[in-house]
Amino acid sequence: GLGRGRTKNEREGGTMAATQMARFKSREYLDLVKSIGECKSKIEEDAIMKNEVVYLKRRLADPKLDKSKLREYLLRLLYVELLGHDAIFGHIHAVKLCSDASLTNKKVAYLTTCLFLSEESELLILLMNTMKSDLHSDNYLVVCASLDTVCQLATEDAVPLILRASRS
Repeated sequence: GLGRGRTKNEREGGTMAATQMARFKSREYLDLVKSIGECKSKIEEDAIMKNEVVYLKRRLADPKLDKSKLREYLLRLLYVELLGHDAIFGHIHAVKLCSDASLTNKKVAYLTTCLFLSEESELLILLMNTMKSDLHSDNYLVVCASLDTVCQLATEDAVPLILRASRS
């Protein structure tokens, strides 16, 4: 049966990892990943992704969207982009979530902005103020998330402005 050849700790560790993973991802997300994995062709994958884009556009337009759902939708948008589909409509939501007080939300938002945006993006202007503010945080994890984003996205001209603000 399952688990043969593995130690008790390995089986329990795998179960614990699966439980933690399920805690952060909805059934919808897991079903999406599974359905993409089972696709037999690029056409089938594209059809699923087109439906996902329509779904995410509708969900992100909801003004009462819960922050944990927004976090999940940003990760789903990342998946959409990784598979070659346009998800630019959701980039602003990632930038906005960077200013959230929750460290988990902030880290997911900074990660997705790093992957979504380029140095030429107009959204960087909005992100700069959040990064400057986060560099003053008492929480070193918030400072690290901001610094990492500065390293990934800030242009050569913007770095001195951001870092000068962090020293004042």
